[in-house]
Amino acid sequence: IHIWRNRANLIIDNCTFLNSLDDHINTKSENAVVVASADNKTFTVDYYLNWRIGDEMLVYDKTNHSVLGTAYLKNVEQSGSNYILTLDREIVGAKTDGTTLVYDVNASSRGTVIKNSTFKNSRRHAYIGRSPNTLFMNNTVENCGASAVAAMNELVDNSRCEGPFPSTFTMRDNTVTGVGTTPGFYPIEVKSWGAKNGETKAIDGLLIENNSVSQKNTNSFIVINSVKDLYMINNEVKYDGELLSTTKPIVISNSDIELIDGVDFDFTQNVNAVITIDGCNVDENNIKNINVNSGNTAKKYVIK
Repeated sequence: IHIWRNRANLIIDNCTFLNSLDDHINTKSENAVVVASADNKTFTVDYYLNWRIGDEMLVYDKTNHSVLGTAYLKNVEQSGSNYILTLDREIVGAKTDGTTLVYDVNASSRGTVIKNSTFKNSRRHAYIGRSPNTLFMNNTVENCGASAVAAMNELVDNSRCEGPFPSTFTMRDNTVTGVGTTPGFYPIEVKSWGAKNGETKAIDGLLIENNSVSQKNTNSFIVINSVKDLYMINNEVKYDGELLSTTKPIVISNSDIELIDGVDFDFTQNVNAVITIDGCNVDENNIKNINVNSGNTAKKYVIK
């Protein structure tokens, strides 16, 4: 199920997905590219986004992974194959060289709910989501080649890039198992595509709660990048197989960590640390209840 520029939310409840060659579910919008601007409120773009007056528009610079701002659509006029958008407030920093993208947040399957379902044997992700206000809850993911949840935008070389961002995203009460992921993927991955430490934390609000992850990955099991207001509560990460000396079970970078409360870590092989934190804003008093199984020498966390 791949849906894009969709004004309604997707609701999946009590379903089973098997044996797909791509992602089982992908919810997204596509972008338009700014090709001209009259001022900081009036932009000409190259693509129709299924908009309506009053929609929330997100303006994004893909060169430095920066959200330039959000505004609401006040007027739209067609001009040949292009569209002239008038916004209700100024957006500063937009360029006309093909690097400034515009997304219609209201046409991105906002408010999607995926619950009580089973996902097996996808070649790639069980769910890849770019939609805000989304819930992925009480699902079972088995032997998918990539992520149970890949919560991210996507930047590619051509003008059409999938997005926007899965802000206010909740992943709760899910079980992720399997014999291993394809190299380059992780059982859970949340990111702003290509973002580096110090750049915009484009995903605004993420809760990962009461999930169990035991799918093999020799690099990392949970990878999170560029999240503002990150909460992780009572999650379990376990694996009884052989890993690399460089394996980092949970990696969090370029994020504002509000709370990490409860990680049950059960690995038979020693690793350096349960959680590796890199380039984040965090109060160590808000990292607590990291439980390392008996005999494992892993540190609870390291901060770079």
